[in-house]
Amino acid sequence: MAPRYKLIAVDIDGTLLDAAEEITPRVEAAVRKAVGAGAIVALATGRRYRSALPFAQALSLNYLICQHGSVVKRVSDNATLLRKPLAEDIAKETGELIAKAGFEPMYFVDAYESGVDVIFAVEPRRLGMREYAKLNPGIWRVGVEALSGKPIVEVACFDDRENLEALQANHERRGLAAVTKSHIMKVTHYSFAGLEIISRDAGKGNALMALADILGVAREETAAVGDGVNDMEMLEAAAYSAAMGNASQALKNIADFTVAANDRGGAAEAIERILAAG
Repeated sequence: MAPRYKLIAVDIDGTLLDAAEEITPRVEAAVRKAVGAGAIVALATGRRYRSALPFAQALSLNYLICQHGSVVKRVSDNATLLRKPLAEDIAKETGELIAKAGFEPMYFVDAYESGVDVIFAVEPRRLGMREYAKLNPGIWRVGVEALSGKPIVEVACFDDRENLEALQANHERRGLAAVTKSHIMKVTHYSFAGLEIISRDAGKGNALMALADILGVAREETAAVGDGVNDMEMLEAAAYSAAMGNASQALKNIADFTVAANDRGGAAEAIERILAAG
């Protein structure tokens, strides 16, 4: 019998991956069981496509929702199925606001084939920016002129959370919240947090519904699993949703059910329960 939920979106960090940033055998088995039953499993992440791609390939999955829902990619040919970029003037105004506050803006672009994912406005000097640049060699360039012809899907700044909270409040006071979404998250792999700003039209929830339309799946046939603040809209949009045990209480409150933490096989438990739902 075909599964009730035909499209299952699964977050990566804090959900699919355990604390060692690995896919455990149980989680892999659950994903493969879902695919074998006829469901489409898509990974939905704040990561860049290039960074998320190895996990999709390891599980033989063909769809990736990236950059907090700004981009939907097909793995088989690296095609962009959906892109919700920031308007160029809004991206530049956001970057200028970050720079005027004494921080260093960075621009994420959807240009996988070019080999470039990130443009730094200036040579990285602040600790968080230097750390990111060091750990991601080859995929970044310096200077806003390098943005020419590349769709900007996110503007970000990495620093201490306290500093970023003040910067976020300033961003919202300037009225940019009317055309953008922003959130502050601890960034996987790194010692710092990130203020990440995307288009108001983006977000994992909107991307999941758009992917469902592309695949001919009804909203009532969608499910989602996540743990972070950027998963909230996705869990609200899906017909059936699971919050990880390591998620915030706010996320657990909107989910249909809560499972164990990512270090205790929660993602596998969530997928198994979604498959079992009649």
